[in-house]
Amino acid sequence: MIRVSLTENGSYWQARWTDDGRPKGRSLGNRAKISREAAEARCREIERDLNERGANIAAPLTLDVWLETFLELRPNLSEKSEKLYRACAGRLGEFLGCPSAVLLSITTLDAMAFRAWLSKHENLGQQTVFRITVEARAIFQQAVDVDQLPKNPFAKAVPNKPRPDRTWHYVAVDDVEKLLGVSPMPWRVFLGLTRLAGLRQHEALGLKWQNVDLIGRRLTVVHPGQYETTKGRTRQVPIMARLHDLLFEASMESAGGEFRVCQGLVLGSLHREFRALCARAGLEPWERPSHTLRKGCQTDWCQRFPLPVVCDWLGNSPAVALQRYTKATDADYARCTGLPSHDHPKIDSTPVPGQIGA
Repeated sequence: MIRVSLTENGSYWQARWTDDGRPKGRSLGNRAKISREAAEARCREIERDLNERGANIAAPLTLDVWLETFLELRPNLSEKSEKLYRACAGRLGEFLGCPSAVLLSITTLDAMAFRAWLSKHENLGQQTVFRITVEARAIFQQAVDVDQLPKNPFAKAVPNKPRPDRTWHYVAVDDVEKLLGVSPMPWRVFLGLTRLAGLRQHEALGLKWQNVDLIGRRLTVVHPGQYETTKGRTRQVPIMARLHDLLFEASMESAGGEFRVCQGLVLGSLHREFRALCARAGLEPWERPSHTLRKGCQTDWCQRFPLPVVCDWLGNSPAVALQRYTKATDADYARCTGLPSHDHPKIDSTPVPGQIGA
């Protein structure tokens, strides 16, 4: 017997059921115009008709209904990835003029026009347009894989992948020291974790003292999710000598344990406070502060250690590291040409796990 359940998809009611092992659905209308009781009654009508007529009255699969099925079929998606897929489907529904557009009615021409619309009318950059069209392709490919669509309209609509931006600012360790000199304790630790250990912004802000081993000189980045990915996995990172000094100094002022290492820093005010610190240090602020510091750490470490080791510490892949996280620095040009450089590292950047006196 087929059972029909009532679900919500943003502003719309949806009837959902499974027929012969395949997910089915039908939009029931706007929640602002239809009460839950009326939607439940409609679900019972659909359920009765399906069972009486052999499940042959299923309405065509729509974009909003399929999105929910698509997300259910990928339980390992992070919360951020789920939001991106929902935003992608929302933009496509806006472009088509209907969030309940029938999947079979969406053509390759629609997909091409959607890509152009993102660039011209939404004024999005190449990288963002590429990401959104890749997400759309994945949504429709899943429908093809489970025999809900004969072909993927976005198969030929994804533009060429933009070349990685190689103009990002390499932050010399001398500049890091200038910032450390004018920063309060939480910021000193945050700058150290991002530039000297390569932690991502959310990893540095969420790091707890119980995961910092000052004696063994390792810190553990804990991934709380059920599924592991390249970005989302528990890993250990060495604590280099300069970072050890910063963490030891901070530990003297901390209660430790469950408390965060960067206690007191708030995500929403990071950029404003960072610009103020740069002004005090006499530096020009750069874009994406913590991400740029992380890139600087990987660039330095890749000159001293094998790439697979560095990627294991930083939690990314060798391909991504070479494309986006490393670059030639002024110091590299200086070593090659014999000319002086202003960004030769002055900080001992050698990770030395287990050597307390290093």
